[in-house]
Amino acid sequence: MAYAQAKVKQHTIDAASYHHFSERCIHTCLSFGQRHFWTPQQAVKAICTRCGTNGAFPLPVMPTLNDLGELITQSTTWQLSTTTAHEANNAALFAQRFALPEHAKIHIACQRHPDYTRHVDLKSLQGRLQRNPCMRCAAEHKSQYTATLLEEAFIDVGVNLCIELTESALSSREQFIPSQHLLTLHCPEHGILPEKHLPYSLIRYARSYQSNTPCRQCSPDSGNTLNTPRLRYFVESTERIKTHGAQYRLLDSDTDIDSQIAAIKTAGEVPQEKLIMRLELLIPKEFNL
Repeated sequence: MAYAQAKVKQHTIDAASYHHFSERCIHTCLSFGQRHFWTPQQAVKAICTRCGTNGAFPLPVMPTLNDLGELITQSTTWQLSTTTAHEANNAALFAQRFALPEHAKIHIACQRHPDYTRHVDLKSLQGRLQRNPCMRCAAEHKSQYTATLLEEAFIDVGVNLCIELTESALSSREQFIPSQHLLTLHCPEHGILPEKHLPYSLIRYARSYQSNTPCRQCSPDSGNTLNTPRLRYFVESTERIKTHGAQYRLLDSDTDIDSQIAAIKTAGEVPQEKLIMRLELLIPKEFNL
């Protein structure tokens, strides 16, 4: 016993629980009075959860259940569940703390989401809880997008758009947005945009396609807006032979195309989806084969 106490300098060892240097016994932290159930061999390098960062093994060899709950709360994102049935189960389990069943489980709840509970093995409690937040906390951590972040990204590249909170089912501009959540945008000049966008696609607009804007009416020369020169080049370019295996000529005049695009926009629809054009096949695919 004297040898064990000499080796273990950060804790005192309960003499009644000590049997051998390699067998577990009760240790009490000298700084905080926290009790742990270690072998003296483990305690030589161990640091109490409240004293250091590596964490102590929180076996329920503690004066009260509240002590165990306090340790869980201070060292993890969890707490003891406050559900009536769970409290009764935890109290009954704590009463067996000196002779626990091998697979004894305790009910815990997330501190941020108290209605999210788990039933965890006591013997692996501390390590498991320190490594694993609740699923809702994990989801929020991965959801890095907020309306404020997206709007600031647009401002940085000179795009004047904002996110419609109500239409996007958001409660605030600071709410975390799941990656698959569709957002509705508002243009000061053209109103609510008909297309919905994922957060990632909006970040790509701001970071990768700085000459474009999700509002198709704001920039007539941008790559996502249809106009007559772009349409004629696409149809009549000789590059069509390499991609479609044929070559075409646009029969409609520039005036007719401009008028049709303007009418479609006035109706609040998208020219790319509604435009009708007449083509003449100059070089068929069969000829090129």
